[in-house]
Amino acid sequence: MELNLNTELWQKVLAFDLDQPMSEYGFSTRLAAENFWTEDFTQRAILEYKKFMYLAAVTDGMVSPSEIVDIVWHQHLIFTHSYSELCAILGKTIQHIPSTHNANEIEKFKLAKERTRTVYQTSFGEQPYDIWETQTMYDALNLQKSKFKIRSFLVVGILASLLLLIPLLFILKPLYVKINNPQFLYGYIGLVLLAFLFLELYNRARFKKIFSQFTKNSFIDKLHPLELTYLKTKSLKKVIHGVTNQLVHEDKIEVSQSALFAKPETQGNNVREYTLLETIKSKNLCDYSLLLFYTLRKSAFKNISRSMDALKKYANKSKAFSNIFYLNFGVLVFLFLLGFSRLYIGLERGKPVVLISITLVALITLLILFLYRLTQQFSHKIIPAHYAKNVIPHTDVSNAWEWNYFSNGSVLYVAAFIPILDSANDRANGIPHSSAGSCTSCGTGGGGSSCGSSCGSSCGSSCGGCGGG
Repeated sequence: MELNLNTELWQKVLAFDLDQPMSEYGFSTRLAAENFWTEDFTQRAILEYKKFMYLAAVTDGMVSPSEIVDIVWHQHLIFTHSYSELCAILGKTIQHIPSTHNANEIEKFKLAKERTRTVYQTSFGEQPYDIWETQTMYDALNLQKSKFKIRSFLVVGILASLLLLIPLLFILKPLYVKINNPQFLYGYIGLVLLAFLFLELYNRARFKKIFSQFTKNSFIDKLHPLELTYLKTKSLKKVIHGVTNQLVHEDKIEVSQSALFAKPETQGNNVREYTLLETIKSKNLCDYSLLLFYTLRKSAFKNISRSMDALKKYANKSKAFSNIFYLNFGVLVFLFLLGFSRLYIGLERGKPVVLISITLVALITLLILFLYRLTQQFSHKIIPAHYAKNVIPHTDVSNAWEWNYFSNGSVLYVAAFIPILDSANDRANGIPHSSAGSCTSCGTGGGGSSCGSSCGSSCGSSCGGCGGG
């Protein structure tokens, strides 16, 4: 299809930066924070918003945004100066016309939606499904929500297991009295090990099938390497370590005697680097422990943990995951009941039960750990493994330190950063450190300044369309 595009105008709209001037809680950072969006999805939503605004300016008649685009539009309206600048570039003030859900408006907005799809295709090609045909970022994963919460199921499952124990004792007693130890114990332990192996293989196969159901090119295929680092390590501190290490490597942060300094003239390449550097400068920090304390609460970093934790929560609430959890719980609890029945019958008959008691304590411990691991497995194991096996080998990561950091972790730490990290770890563990205390006069290197040691909205309605003013 030959595209019909005003290239000059579109290039101006495309070049318009909604995040200028850069700040710790700028447009895209706030957008991601309020909607639990990933970094890439946020940027793609902004791009589609720019396309929509371009179409609104060049199209005769009303055009209508998607739910995702409308969220971006609502926020941009709050940034009034930026919005006015964009409309000036468009040569037209784009009026926001909210839907009132009146019956006589249905046809008008239906036509607007069809017109939007048509003019979008003639200007930009096919609309991205996950931006234009879904209501939330997660809809593209095609995961149906479970009817029951895992917590509720556990309560019901435990109660049902207690009720099952009575008929199970009645059924098993005639068999158990004929099986002596240690034959029973060997057989029981072997059965438990086989069950764990079966469940592990089954879970991997089921998670792989869940992956295959995701819409192609959804946000799950476009995670930032630092988001993956958080999933892999379960630690936001590790993300901050990586960014700080890179700034040290690029000589934007200078290190002297386990203290750090941001050179006054340095600028960050992105909001995370900007936030780190500005936090050091604004609070006169030279202690990495204090820098961690402040930056862990900054949205530039907090958005990573918020979006990834939301992903884990969403996946664990799905029907597909619940079915996996139910089966694992049922198999493991049934195994426990088989062993507990042996324990009860042994006590009833006055037999020694020390070994079976120890085995059951070990089993219940493994059962709890295995089920907990299962709730973490999709987000913290399966997704990072998918990227390591299927994405990175086909991606040029030679000049991308974030990808190298995701793959290799602390191996990439430069020598100058390691004493700073060791000092912070010592303080976190309560270990005295000669260079980890207050730094009242550490003006060395590029910092040259005294370092203090004190620690110191959106619219609820949907949008029907827009018209030119």
